[in-house]
Amino acid sequence: MAEAGAPDTGLDQTAITDDASLTDTTLADGSMFASLKNKDYLYLWIGMAGAAFAMNMQLVAQGWLVYEMTVSSLNLAWVTIAFMFPQVIFSLVGGVLADRFRKKPVIMWAQMLNGVATLAMAYIVLSGNVTFFDFIWVGVVNGTVLALSIPARTAFIPELVGERMMFNAMAFNTAAWNLARILGPALAGFMIAIFAGGDTTSEYGVGLVYIVLSVLYFVSSLTVLLIKHDGEPMPRDEQKSAFHDVTQGVKYVVQTPVVGGLILLSIVPFLFGLSINTLLPAYNTDILKGGPDDLGFLMTGMGVGAIVGSLALAKMGEFRHKGRWLFITGILWGVGVAWFANANDLGSRWCRFRRLVVCNKHVDE
Repeated sequence: MAEAGAPDTGLDQTAITDDASLTDTTLADGSMFASLKNKDYLYLWIGMAGAAFAMNMQLVAQGWLVYEMTVSSLNLAWVTIAFMFPQVIFSLVGGVLADRFRKKPVIMWAQMLNGVATLAMAYIVLSGNVTFFDFIWVGVVNGTVLALSIPARTAFIPELVGERMMFNAMAFNTAAWNLARILGPALAGFMIAIFAGGDTTSEYGVGLVYIVLSVLYFVSSLTVLLIKHDGEPMPRDEQKSAFHDVTQGVKYVVQTPVVGGLILLSIVPFLFGLSINTLLPAYNTDILKGGPDDLGFLMTGMGVGAIVGSLALAKMGEFRHKGRWLFITGILWGVGVAWFANANDLGSRWCRFRRLVVCNKHVDE
């Protein structure tokens, strides 16, 4: 009950006091895991980690089966385009949703839709009726849902942890994603290899992976329900349309060099550097003569250094010359991809390594 003369806001004042005390305690904590001590952010982080695991496991499952079905690198590219193109188209729309609607329901329903789509895909694969088009439509659904929900999830973080813990929280977001890049592909690859029983054309193992993906998406959706904050929409002029908000966002990016530059530095490495993920199934099969477990291992290796860097960022906290670090890491990424593309003897080395592992296994037995 509000005191006499005080405006009745309809909010639980006790809850506000408790949240304020929690925030003050978190802000005073300078440890590496400070942001994770905020329960609301912890629930959001667990949900994000589950979705990240699902996405990285899906890369292996769909890449492996698409290449086994079609033996076409071009088809691998089409599947990736089906996932990426909606993100380009609907990202600005996702920003408008984050501004106009409560963020918690947007995030929850997004993961629920991904879970339903992935479960449907699991049924199609296990029934033996999967076609190349099925990977296209599920990619469009996943990409659209991701584009519409990521802005809400990102904007939700400062509301939960406060501005001073923002850098620490974002570092843990990146760490969770990279942890999923390490463990997710390996888990998917080994699941396919084990349940396929040596039959590389088997769809059974891929179907089981898709069931696991749907469970992860559903768990991600349910953890969001545990968050107390709803993520209230930003105050806005009711006379302005959603299209106006989108055009204003584009105008702001164009007129603000720092923001536009950061977006450019994010898009260019993502567009050209991550293309290696698209072609890895073909490279693994044709060059390395590997199986699904090898494909998972390759994708796992890409996240090892990334998780170390993310944890280092969380420990470093605020530091100077962030823009310079962006340029340096972008250049190093490009150099690494170029080296990998020109490593002509990598395939033979990998084959020798695999034979050595197999021989050692037989000796141990």
